[in-house]
This record gives sequence, structure tokens and C-alpha cells, in this order.
Amino acid sequence: MRFSERYGFKPVREAIQKDGMDVELRSRLWNCVDVRLCRVLDKDAHFTEDLGETYRQILTRLWDRHFEATLDGMSPLVGGVIAQIKEAHFAADWPGVYDLVEFIAQELTEGQGESFSDLCNDVLAEEMSGYRIVGGEVAPIVDENEIRAIEAALGDADKLAGVRAHLQTALKHLSDRKTPDYRNSVKESISAVEALARVITGKPKATLGDALKALGTSGDVDTHPALRQAFEKLYGYTSDEDGMRHAMTEKGKVGQAEALYMLVACSAFISYLIAKAADARIKLT
Repeated sequence: MRFSERYGFKPVREAIQKDGMDVELRSRLWNCVDVRLCRVLDKDAHFTEDLGETYRQILTRLWDRHFEATLDGMSPLVGGVIAQIKEAHFAADWPGVYDLVEFIAQELTEGQGESFSDLCNDVLAEEMSGYRIVGGEVAPIVDENEIRAIEAALGDADKLAGVRAHLQTALKHLSDRKTPDYRNSVKESISAVEALARVITGKPKATLGDALKALGTSGDVDTHPALRQAFEKLYGYTSDEDGMRHAMTEKGKVGQAEALYMLVACSAFISYLIAKAADARIKLT
């Protein structure tokens, strides 16, 4: 059994669903299609005789333009057509699922399309998808470089158990599909930087602020003052009364966007500090 399986940690690309789609996300996206399209229709209706013109055109275009299939292959009953669409949804590869969702978002009328997109976006956020529906199109919200930054930091910190554990826990809190803990994800991200700064400075009890100041005065590790100051401010955000602790009293202030930003930013800074320590011939253990 792999380490990630033993301790419940998922690879970054699996935790943030950018290059794939798990069963839960696929199923919940179908629920969106079902609620906003399929359940609006009378399943017992005859497709050519009893179905309203608007929805007959939507389903016809779906069959012709999206599936690119022959129209005589459609079931004569609406319920049969819905069953065929559902079968195609669960048989498609993951990009194909997004193609279907995008097509429906664009085909529904303005208000219905927005309602459908909003419902899908709620699911995409809850299931940690790297995509959202924006203006009727499925668009990435997580850049490939952001994923690589997290992966690189986990690799760079492979021999630094404390640093790696904080990063993995931050990712775990962020990617928990049932009960995400964004506030503690932010704390773990900044704690990973703090743990590394303590190792580099040889000050095991220093706060991140003190450790960063020590990096600036020791001269052993050549870090740019602006970068140190930026992370001092981020540390202040997580620890000061006007920062994270204050935000915790206001529901919704610390969300997925903040947690993801902090994980990416801290991961990049960790890789940077490890590289600078290597340049200074400082052995990190």
C-alpha cells in the first residue's frame, strides 16, 4: 500500500480534479442535467407529437450537433431519449462529460442556462473540480503551473517530514469533498513555510516572522527582501486580529479561493527557500 493510501493523502492532480473526474463528480453533474432539463420534460410524451417546440429543438440539436448521431436513432418517447442521454453521459470520457454540460448550458434559455450553470458550479466547487462554467463555457480555474508548484514543493520537501506533513495536511483539508476545512488548510500552508524557515535558521521555536527576519540578517541565505516582507504580511494575515482570526468570525471570509491561493503561494515559496538553502550549502534534514 502506498504512503498516500495509508495516510489518506491523494496526489495533487486527484485532489484537484484537473486531469480527470471521479464517479461522484460525474454522478452529481448528471443530477444537474436531470434536475434542470430532464425533470422539466414529460417522460411519457411522444417526441414528435407531444413535446413543446423549444425542448424538441434542444434535444434535436443535442442529438445532431453534440452526439453527431442519426436522428432516426432517437427513441420516439421523451423518456427513452433521456435514458439515451444518460447512458452517453456515463459512458463518455471525462472531457466528454464537460462537453455535454457546456452544450446544455448554451442551449437552455437565458434564465434557465444561468440557473443550470449556477447549479453545476456549486457541484464543481464542492467536488474540487479545476473547472467552472463561465459565460456558458467550461473554463479552467486552476492553472497547470499552480498544480506543478504544489507537486514541486511536496517533492522538494521529501526529506523534511515536518514541512511535507503540513503541506499534505493543507491539501487534505482543501480537497476534502465532504467537509472541507479551508481555514485550517490556510494555517497548515503557512505552517509549512514556518517549519522550513525554522530548519534553515536553526531556530526550532521561532515564529515565521522571527525566522524570516533572521534569514534577512544572517546573510547565509540570500533571499530578496520583498519576498520576505510579502510572506511576513501573509503570516500576519493568518495570525493578527485583523487577519485570519478576525476573518474566522465572519462566515464565508475564508473559502476555497483563499485556501488554494495560500497553498500555491506557500508551495512556491518553499521550493524557493529550499533552492536558496542549497545554493548556500545548508544541509536540510
